[in-house]
Formats: sequence, structure tokens, C-alpha cells
Amino acid sequence: MASRSHRFLTSDDLGPLLLLAVHEVNRSLRAEALAACAALPLDEQAAEEVAELVLSRFRADPLVPDSLVEAAGHLPVVEVRAVLEGWAADDGSAHQDAARRALATGDRPAVTPPARGDPGELLYAMGVEMAVTHRLLDGRGFPSDLSPLASLFEDGRQRLLSALIATLVDAVDEDDETLRVATERLGQVVEVLPDTLAADLPQLPRAVPEGRADWLGAVLSLAPPAEVVSRAVARLRDEDPDERLATLRELSRAAPHLGHPPVRWPEPTSRPGELAHLTWLLQPETGYGEADEPGRVGAAPGSSPRPRGYGFSRAAPAPAPKAAAPQPSGPPTGPPAPSPEYGGEGGRARDETTGRHLVPGRLRNWFRRRRAEPSLHISLEGAELKMAAATREAYACLLEMAAPTREAYARLDASQHVVPDEAFELRVGLAPLPTPEVVQPAPFTVPTGVFTLDVSVLAHGFAVVGEDPLTLRMRAGPDDPYPYRMLRLRAVDDPSLAAERVITAVYAVAGSIIGVAHRTVRVGEAPGEPAGDEPPRRQAAGGVWVLPEEADADTQPDLEIVVAPGNDSDGRQHCWLYRSPHPGVGACDKPLVTTLGGEADWARSVMRGVQERKDAYDLAHYLKGVGREASGAVPEEVWAALRAAGEHAGPPSVLLATWDPYIPWELALLSEPLDPAVPAHLGAQAVVGRWIYGDRQRTPAPPAHLQPRTMSVVTGDYAVAELKEAKAEAKHLIRHYRANPVDATTDQVLMALEGERGPDILHLAVHGKFSTEELEDGLQMVDGTYLSRRSVTGVEASGVRLVFLNACQVGQGRSELGAYAGMVPAFLGIGAQAAVAPLWNVDDKVAKNFAQGFYKAVLKGGTAPAEYLRRRRAGTRGAAGAELSTPLAYVFFGHPRLTVQWTAEGAAAEREGTDDA
Repeated sequence: MASRSHRFLTSDDLGPLLLLAVHEVNRSLRAEALAACAALPLDEQAAEEVAELVLSRFRADPLVPDSLVEAAGHLPVVEVRAVLEGWAADDGSAHQDAARRALATGDRPAVTPPARGDPGELLYAMGVEMAVTHRLLDGRGFPSDLSPLASLFEDGRQRLLSALIATLVDAVDEDDETLRVATERLGQVVEVLPDTLAADLPQLPRAVPEGRADWLGAVLSLAPPAEVVSRAVARLRDEDPDERLATLRELSRAAPHLGHPPVRWPEPTSRPGELAHLTWLLQPETGYGEADEPGRVGAAPGSSPRPRGYGFSRAAPAPAPKAAAPQPSGPPTGPPAPSPEYGGEGGRARDETTGRHLVPGRLRNWFRRRRAEPSLHISLEGAELKMAAATREAYACLLEMAAPTREAYARLDASQHVVPDEAFELRVGLAPLPTPEVVQPAPFTVPTGVFTLDVSVLAHGFAVVGEDPLTLRMRAGPDDPYPYRMLRLRAVDDPSLAAERVITAVYAVAGSIIGVAHRTVRVGEAPGEPAGDEPPRRQAAGGVWVLPEEADADTQPDLEIVVAPGNDSDGRQHCWLYRSPHPGVGACDKPLVTTLGGEADWARSVMRGVQERKDAYDLAHYLKGVGREASGAVPEEVWAALRAAGEHAGPPSVLLATWDPYIPWELALLSEPLDPAVPAHLGAQAVVGRWIYGDRQRTPAPPAHLQPRTMSVVTGDYAVAELKEAKAEAKHLIRHYRANPVDATTDQVLMALEGERGPDILHLAVHGKFSTEELEDGLQMVDGTYLSRRSVTGVEASGVRLVFLNACQVGQGRSELGAYAGMVPAFLGIGAQAAVAPLWNVDDKVAKNFAQGFYKAVLKGGTAPAEYLRRRRAGTRGAAGAELSTPLAYVFFGHPRLTVQWTAEGAAAEREGTDDA
């Protein structure tokens, strides 16, 4: 069928459904069949014919079902839209609500063929194709630049998508993370090939886990719509009216997604959604098992097998009488037959004889033939291309050739000094050499071939002159290896803004961020003079990007957020930046600025308020109130990005790099929870890893992997306020993880910290206190003195990589000399790469259980520390007292997807049994 390689259905494709919509005796089946036709992607002639039937039904039937009214919104026909608009405006119409929903239906995107490259690029494109096909699941060597795939011919693009879908269908039982990352890669390929559908599809597995039906439906949305309709027609042979009605309704729900892959690809573990209906349609007819067989349980004696239906088998369905040609004025007059499956022998023969493909049949079986033939000779518009493809060595060379790279530097050329409200030029792009005024941690790695570069400019305190966008797109290649664009800006004349203002640029290739650079521009009336009376700063705030620069698809968080200081003079403004690897989320195109004040006093009052309500009735209400206040300090755009990321992953992982040391962002309440079954706190809805944003010096990004071998535990005998449960906690760690005991004295703790031979994990089960009075602030030792954060900072070097401060209040930070300060920052400053600590007082027994559960989940169960904290926060629903306040007190500093591989010899010798109490 000609339409099988296109996004739109013809009248021939719709024949059986139109016949059902006109001649079916059952009124419900007639309406649902017509609704399915209206919702499907139709070519112009088919849309006109379906619209005529819909309008006729509207005129003749006053009780038109809402499903048909809503489906009519998909028809691009003026007369249908006019009827819907009339109903939507009529308050007395019974169809008003359905018509409004129909009019809200988004327009189908226009089909735009990708830009075709030079014929000489075909060989390079085929190398990229091979790398994409073979590296979809493991990701090693997956090309960063997919644009050469646009040079493939139509059958090559179809073949590529078919192979990728087959890989994901076969891998339906793989782990969630493997499928999530592979699906993101598939989405990147689809973005490069927007006009292409798969040629033929593999057979579905015998069983599809319910939690993955929506994910698989998104993958199958790349199926040719005509193939899906033919499967629905086969299923409609069932004589049970309820089964036929269910099939039509499933087709109506899946119809808007046919040939239209989602903008946000669902996660393999996402809850069933609209795309799950497509998976159901393409399943074998009997559900998750094999097709019915004679003699099966529940089958009538002597019954014959029912047709397999929606499995992607390559055998054509049973033939039916051929349809008469449809007339333009109405539906077909005869019962048309379901078309043979695309990709069968007949379909391929027709393809090669009709000449629909520019190079018919020559590239379709290239992968299969490359091992059997010493070379492949392709004639392409008079050009001769030869490719050796006989040996593994040649294949490996081709993979290496698929993604050659080079280095480049950021170009952010502008005057070092500008006058307020006067336009100046900013040149943004790539440069062959570094520029002293541009801060860039490392050179960018970019493809050597042709690629598209996207640069997002973040310029708080500046306004764009004209209507130029802040996200610039430019094309680079051998002819122009260092492109740049010019942007005209003007400095806003506002005395609340700082004189030194930072301009940040985020660079991306093929949707993946390759790095960030920034420069500082001084604003003043005369060169060298700052605006107003503000003294010059040591370094402009907001100038350091602390998030991972090399996107590792296996560990990259679903959302990364930076809370940086603004360019104001009094330090009350916060600049929010975010980015995400998921399509539809991306990165913010400008800083999101919020103005706050009094955060330090607010944080102290929150800490006191929680402690005073230790067992009070209103503790839960108080914590929700704190969450709502914190939520109001977050820009709505950030919440929208979180919700969008949550559609790709449940729960999403969030890396929050914050300059603010006071606000417990993990407690912020989501107005629209991602999971209504757990508390609405951000830290329960998402896997949150906090990190410290440093604006004075580069802060290393948190690592995603740790391999600790040794552990030490600090505790002691307190003469006052004895910690009985803490001693039991230490005993448990000594027994199960061979932790080295350290007495809670200043000299012993500092000795454990100093030197590279110190423990990899340091656990402190001691008293702690946060206070503005330096005499009693930090970790309390057994002699009554306090180990200060300054003493910890004074350690030259430490081998500690994970620190668990199980001590009251030490997770709270403060701002000193313009920097994030506190006990946790002190440990991170001397080399720790992850930390856990509570914000307020915690119950001794609950804290012990929390710590024991932490190490069991993280060291033995492979759970990410941030995920363990999320689960404990999620488990506070309906809790009260210490069981509520203690789990919510803990904050995790580190990568949200951190994996900890416990490699100590003691790990294999752990003894099972009851915990020591």
C-alpha cells in the first residue's frame, strides 16, 4: 500500500472502518468507528470524506456521543471547525464541553523533509548509521552528532528506525535505566529524521509488562499508521460486540499518536497513559499470551484458532473481498480488504517495481550483506562510492570514522566596560584559541564534520536590543569551523544591580550540552568606574558552573538546577538556571530571577519551630507550612521543568547546586505532586542531591561513582546527655562493616581525617549544634568542647569521600564572607564527595534506624543515597512526632544518582542477624 511509508492514511486505508461507520447495525459501533476515522492522521481527500460523514451525523443525530465530537477536532476541515465553535459558544448546547475539548486539540505538525546533504556524505552517514544501530543499548561510541543521518535515502532512514525499534522491542525486559537511556537516543534520531516512519516492525514479545506499556507505545508510534489500522481491522473480526467496541475505542485513543512520536518520551516504569493503548492494539489478540489454540482452557470444543491479530508477524492477514474505489462524495460502496502487511514479500516487490525509493533495494539489506561481500558498489547520481566491508577491522575503522572530533573554545567577545542603556555588541560562537576574558574550564569537544551548534545566552542585568533570540543557532563545518553570531545588548540602568555583571553561555551540539563559559562586563559611566557607589567585587557572582559538563547518559540527572547569586548590589537576588537531557525540557533561555530577604532569620525560626513541636499535634501542619513558604521562593518555570522531567522518569533525579545555605528546598511543596500517593515535598517526589555553588572559585562537580573500602565510626561516652542509641549504632557498623572505632575527641577525629590513608567513609554518631555563637557550634566532643568547622577546613588533605554526620543541626549552613559555610561545606572542602546530615534535632533511636537502613540500602543493596532519603521522606505520610520530623531533617549533598560500590574485604564477611540494640 502506497501510504504505508507515509504519515497519513488514504481512503483505501480507511475502507473497512468507513464501511463499519456507515452500515453497522449497532449504533455505538457506528459512532466509535467514525470517531476512530476522524482521530486518525488523514490525507486531504480522506479528511474531506470523513468530514462529510461527521457533518451528516451531526445533522441527523441530536445525541452525538462526546467521543465523536472530540475526535472531530482532529479534522482540518473548515466546516467541521465551524460547527464545533458554534457548540462551544452556546451555553445551552449539550455538546459545549466536548466541543471545547475538541477545539483545544493541537494541530498536527507539518511534515518537513530533513535537509539533504551532499551525495558524497552518504558513506559518512552510513558509518553513523552503523554506530547508532550497534550502540543504542550500551551507548559506548554512540555518535554525538546525528545530523549526517539526514543524508540517508528514504529506505535507509526507514531501515534504521525499524532496526532501532526492533532492538528496543527485544530488550523490553532489560532494566529501567538501560531502556530509559536507549529511548532518549532513539528520540535524538527521530529529531534528525522528522519525516520518516519505520518500514516494517518486529513481532512484539509474548508479554509486555504493564508498567512498560506506555513506554513501548511511544516507541511504536513510529509505526506506519496504515499498518496499525490493518491490525485493528483484523481484530474487528471478533463477533463479540463488546470486544469490537473496545478495539475501536483503543484505536481512537491511540490515533493521535500514530506517526507522531511524543515530545516527551515516557519512562519504561511510567504509569499507563494514552500511548499504552497503541501497545494494546499491537499485542497479540489474546492479550499477553499466545493466540488461542484448539483445546485451550475456555475454548469451545472444535473451535478454530482466532487470528493472531496485532503481533508484528510478517505473514499477511487472511484476504478479504477487494474494495471498490472510494468516491469523493462518500465512503466506499464495497467491503475493502485489509492491506497486506508492509515489509512482506509482496510489499517489497511493489516497492522495487514502483520506484518509490530513489535507490530501490540497494541499501535495504546492506547490514546483512556487508559480511558476505568484499565490497559494496553504489551508483549515486553519477558519483561512484566504494566501501570495503569484508572484515571486522574495516567495520571498526568505519565506526571510528563515524564521529571524529576536534577541540574549540568559547567566543564571547564584548567590551570590558559598557555604559548603561547604550547598545553594545556581543559576538557568540566558537574560537580557535582561548580568550583571557572568557572563563572556560576546558575546551569544547566538537565534531570535525558538519554540525549544528546551539548557544543559550544567560545575561541577567542586560536587555536584548531588537527581537533577537537569546538562543543562537549556527552551522559549523570544514568551510566554517569557528562560526559566530552577533547579539546586541544594553546594560540595564538599575542602581540595585552590580557593576560587574556576568554573561553566561551554554553550548550544545545535537541537544547535548558540551560545556559552559562566561565573561564579566563592567557597567559604569566612565571606563574603570563602577556604577553608583558600589565597591568593586573580588569576582562577579554567578560565574562558575558546578554541574557535570560531560553528559554521561548513564548517570546524567533528569534535571539540573543552579541557584546562583544575582547581579544585584545587596545580594538579595537569586538567579535560577536549569537544564535537562530530556526532549521538551531542555535548558532555560534566560536566568530566572527571584528577590528574597531575611533567609537567615527565617531558617533559624524554622529550626526552632520544628524542635519546639517535637511531639505537638501541629507538627505535620507546621512542616507543610514551611514547605509552602519554600515553594513560593522557587520560580514557576522551575516547577514546570520538574513536572516535564517527571513525565520522562518517575521519580525524576534532581541535582540542585545552590548558593543559598538557608532554605531547605527539599521541603518545598509541589502544588501538583508527581506522585499523589506520597507527601508533596520535593525531597519525597524527586531524588534530590544538593551541591554547593561556589561563586569565588571553581567547585568540582559531584561524582556519580564511589568505591569505598574502609570505614571509621566516631562516638563516645558522654557524661551529660548520653547517646545510648548512638553507641548501638556504632557497634552495628563495627560488626557489619568492620568500621574502625574512633573516640569522639578533637585530636582523634582530626587524626582520622588527615592524610590520604584516612577512611573512605566517616560516620559520626555524636552530639551536634548549629549556633551563631562560635563557642558552641559544630560537633560536640565527649569532653564538652566543640570541633569547629574551621578546624575541619584547616585539614590539608583527607581521604574521606563519604561522610555521614548523624548529629543534630549540623546540616544547616550559613553565609559568611559571601560564601556557603557550615560543617558539611567544611568536609566537602577537604575532599569529601558526598555527605548526609540533619537540619535540626533528631531522635536518637530513629536516627540510629535511619543510619543502619542507609548503609544496608546503599552498601549492600546498590541504592543511591539520595534515593534512600527520598524513600524515607515518602514513608512519612501519616506519621507524627519523631517518625515525621527526623526523616525530613536529613539532607543529602552529592550526585542524586550516586552509586556506591562497597569493595572492602569485610563486605563479603558480613554476618546476617538482628541489629545490635
